[in-house]
Amino acid sequence: MFNLAYAQWLAKDEEASATIKNMSESIINDVSSKFCFLSNTEREKYWNYYSPYIYVLNSCLAQGKREQDNACLYNNALFAKGLLLRTSNRIRERIAKSENNEVKEQYEELLALQKLLEMQTLSNDSVLQIQERINIIDKNLTKLVQGYVSSANLKKEYDWRSVKRMLGSNDCAIEFMMIPSWKGDSINLDFDYYAAIIKSNSDNPILVKLSKESEINSILGKSKSLPLNRYIANLYKWGTRTHGEKIYKKIWEPLEMTLKGVKNVYYSPVGVLNTISFNAIAKDTMYIGQKYNLFQLTSTSQIKQVKKSQKEMALSTAIVYGGILYDANENDLITESRSYMVGHQTVWNVKDDESEPTRSGWGYLPGTKLEAEAIYSKLDSAGIHSTLISGVKANEESFKSKTNGYDLIHIATHGFFLTDKKEVALNPFVQGLRSVDAEPSAMIRSGLLLAGANRTWTGIHVIPNIEDGILTAEEISNVNLFGTKLVVLSACETGLGEIKSSEGVFGLQRAFKLAGVQSLIMSLWKVDDNATMELMNTFYNNWLSGMSKHDAFNNAVEKIRGHHKSPYYWAAFVMLD
Repeated sequence: MFNLAYAQWLAKDEEASATIKNMSESIINDVSSKFCFLSNTEREKYWNYYSPYIYVLNSCLAQGKREQDNACLYNNALFAKGLLLRTSNRIRERIAKSENNEVKEQYEELLALQKLLEMQTLSNDSVLQIQERINIIDKNLTKLVQGYVSSANLKKEYDWRSVKRMLGSNDCAIEFMMIPSWKGDSINLDFDYYAAIIKSNSDNPILVKLSKESEINSILGKSKSLPLNRYIANLYKWGTRTHGEKIYKKIWEPLEMTLKGVKNVYYSPVGVLNTISFNAIAKDTMYIGQKYNLFQLTSTSQIKQVKKSQKEMALSTAIVYGGILYDANENDLITESRSYMVGHQTVWNVKDDESEPTRSGWGYLPGTKLEAEAIYSKLDSAGIHSTLISGVKANEESFKSKTNGYDLIHIATHGFFLTDKKEVALNPFVQGLRSVDAEPSAMIRSGLLLAGANRTWTGIHVIPNIEDGILTAEEISNVNLFGTKLVVLSACETGLGEIKSSEGVFGLQRAFKLAGVQSLIMSLWKVDDNATMELMNTFYNNWLSGMSKHDAFNNAVEKIRGHHKSPYYWAAFVMLD
């Protein structure tokens, strides 16, 4: 079918479009039906096989420039965007809600095996055997809970008209897409970025070509030698000596004509656009966050969920972390760990040599204690059942055992995402995680610091039979947080990670989404302490006064913007649904 579509496209045959649409539907049907009995690892391999076909088909449709073909492009984006994440979430949510004893027993075994994989002392053969057993259980759980999805239901689910029906007269939906330039015999891997736009009165989605990926990367990479606050100002401010004008012209100006009469913009970024604070993109003295209400989504198919959450009551339960002791006393760590009646194993067993030169650890953050206490006080005064966890009590065991069932989780701590290969190679913690994989994954190279974390981070003796205090994205993804309305990560660079085209950013944001969290507030760069504290206090004041969480967040950003002209102070945090 692909060869036929390709031949028709080369010949400029009018039937090419119909063949491409049929092939797109066939891929969606085939992948969806196979996903009903594949494990997570197998699903990823299967989709990696098929996704290049979607890219090429999209390229043919985009180059044809026929408005009626934009519907297929949008449908393909709805299917491909976050496909693996969406499938995993469906399966895990059904497992969490299942009353089937077989499902419960197999899932408990799966979690135990994943925990066992964390042990550095395992041989490569043992690791491979455990991974194979995990794959078998994972596949079996998928068969037990996923179920078959009919072609008719798939068409409804991945139809741009289902998005259109969610839009009001002042709304629009934007799916950003990466489409390769297909020149007949080869693919140019310098992807073109497009925006597919739907309004409530659209006959078809509107496709707008934006810029090449290399051009956007060039703008983002310039002036990286500057201090962070100057780099951010240079990137987002408008003027002849900054790159803000270039960002606006490449990413947003081509859309302005289509957005006339629009107030609410529901957009789903892709690729490198995930690293940009859209709220701070400016033209002259006007930021687009002042002109539009911006809602960042993993997919525009979530608009219904976002609108529903705006009408719901704010929250009834909350857990707040802050003032964490990263250098907690060994005896205190052991005592606090044993208060959790769960079976522990030695997790990371790095070299027991305190004199070994290592990178420095993480310092105590007194501001996070004040922030956590202030937020807890606000929540408690509002009649919300709240829990405050700080000091040595803010250990890894507490997160894994206590966070399930809360509407809100607020974490004020250090966050990390390691990208530099030399830094990864010299990091005792990451090196302690190596198994049969040549390189540690992004889900291991990112995480949050909890009580006692500095022992492992700096290569000091790890206490046996308790958690190490470093909560990786991989570990977070295995916690059940379905039902959690919002996680607030009041830490530096928690929105960063490894970008994987249509699957988004692999790091903390993916971890919390895999865990089942509805919305996430995270940061794109190292944040200013005072501005962060002010933003968080304002956000909670707004939310507890009756605003929706989105309005509360946008209003808080606007207030900080009134006090600080530079986007460095107010544009780092974004809310993702």
